[in-house]
Amino acid sequence: MDSPKKAVELSKAVLNLTTYKAHPGSDFADVQQYVAVDITDLLKKNGVDSVYQVDGVSAIENGDMVEDGEALSMLPTFTNPQICLLNKEVLDIIDAAIVNEKQAKAIKKLIDQKFEDFISEHWDPIRRCKFTKEYYDRLFDEEMSKN
Repeated sequence: MDSPKKAVELSKAVLNLTTYKAHPGSDFADVQQYVAVDITDLLKKNGVDSVYQVDGVSAIENGDMVEDGEALSMLPTFTNPQICLLNKEVLDIIDAAIVNEKQAKAIKKLIDQKFEDFISEHWDPIRRCKFTKEYYDRLFDEEMSKN
């Protein structure tokens, strides 16, 4: 069994932010800017001496549905290598549990398909975004024009 993540002593803490500024010559398009803000001294000043890494997206929610008018919402994120590792671990369990090779192969195929569907489903909102599609189409066209 895996041990829980342990706190790491604070040596340097950086807050990575994505900000946006107006794209030159466009009234509606924005350009992403990545900014790293060193918050080590601020954390130490407030008594924070260790940190945990949390992979996720967070947002402050406001509105009638939230008690006291405001709440922190956290959505965990997973990388493709983490998903692939989980898939491999599930397939390893099947190898250990099912002796019949033909049966194991069929079950593995079903599980692989479920993982592919899961990943695809979570990419759908990104694929449907007009800005994302136009961006990738432009990159694709640029690459094709090089050949």
